[in-house]
Amino acid sequence: MIHFDSEYDMELTILNHINDFEDLPWCASPHRVLKAARQVRIGEYGIVDIIALVECMESGSKWIEVVELKNTKIKSEHLAQLARYKSFFRSADHEVKFTLIGLKTFPNGNDECFLMQASKWASVYEIEIDFENGVSFEHVENWAISKPGQSCNEFISSFSEQEREQ
Repeated sequence: MIHFDSEYDMELTILNHINDFEDLPWCASPHRVLKAARQVRIGEYGIVDIIALVECMESGSKWIEVVELKNTKIKSEHLAQLARYKSFFRSADHEVKFTLIGLKTFPNGNDECFLMQASKWASVYEIEIDFENGVSFEHVENWAISKPGQSCNEFISSFSEQEREQ
């Protein structure tokens, strides 16, 4: 796997793609980027890596995409940083979408993946680069412990059938 030399390089590479192709490389729906900027200060809330004004090609609706990039494995504090930006945009008139992109992280043996999946307000992607496939963005979703033993439905069934202990 190929790595970026720095987060700055990662940011420039992704912004150049956005500007050259007028799209968000991780977004599959038909859309176009109308405007994009990097290192945007949003008051006392911080500096966002990339902000873009995006238009859906089917409906014409527009949204602001707030993107935080990490040239490291994804951690809970990265999602917390994105949550801080979300606070800034809480009264926005536009729809605002939040995206966190970091290096391949999961599975990693801790609960961060579950946190990322449960945060429905944020889209989290793992980025991978190699000579065969180029750049790919994998959405963090549907990840589960590989050997769960008992299924959720089996647990609920057995739990609900047990007599109430007194």
